[in-house]
Amino acid sequence: MGHRLQLVAQPKFGGSFNLRIEYYTEGSYNADPPGQLIRNINEHKFELQLMYNRPIGNGLGFTIGALQHENFTFPDHYYWYIAGLTWSKDMEKNLTLSAAILGEKRSGSNVRAFYDFSAGAEWRFLPTWAAEASFHRYENLGASDLEPTQKEEIELGLQKDLEKGQYIVVSFFRHVQFEAPNDQFSFVKFKWGIRF
Repeated sequence: MGHRLQLVAQPKFGGSFNLRIEYYTEGSYNADPPGQLIRNINEHKFELQLMYNRPIGNGLGFTIGALQHENFTFPDHYYWYIAGLTWSKDMEKNLTLSAAILGEKRSGSNVRAFYDFSAGAEWRFLPTWAAEASFHRYENLGASDLEPTQKEEIELGLQKDLEKGQYIVVSFFRHVQFEAPNDQFSFVKFKWGIRF
């Protein structure tokens, strides 16, 4: 079960602030012997992220901010500073493409900055129905990692708009950490949300 609250504020001087507060559960096999996927463990995590976004032109923008990550199942707690470029474009009436290239630096450590690339598409094929696809490739360094790890995530979903700003999504989600056979899992997700 996961919970996400996302708030957006547009100050008079331009751009926007985006605050994300999220508590979620993510599967892992981190307690199993390497290469053996025996028992899934639900890791309980919390993230608090504040970003400032500013458009540049023609769909391009820049973003800067910070993220706090807490893992309540394993000792994995850290802060990140984030900056990079974003892009979003309506290719036609019902198709929107987006992408982001970010650099992330972990606070309080001497490790180098990491890359974070993401891309997404939303196709509204009916007035209240949309198909969604997202791709995420990034580097990370958790508390138990000896060196930076390469991770990749994909998600494919179907969204239905309901009344009064409500919507539901059913999606398939896949996470893989390369060269780490115990950090891989797939979910079928059911989401309910409301825009206000």
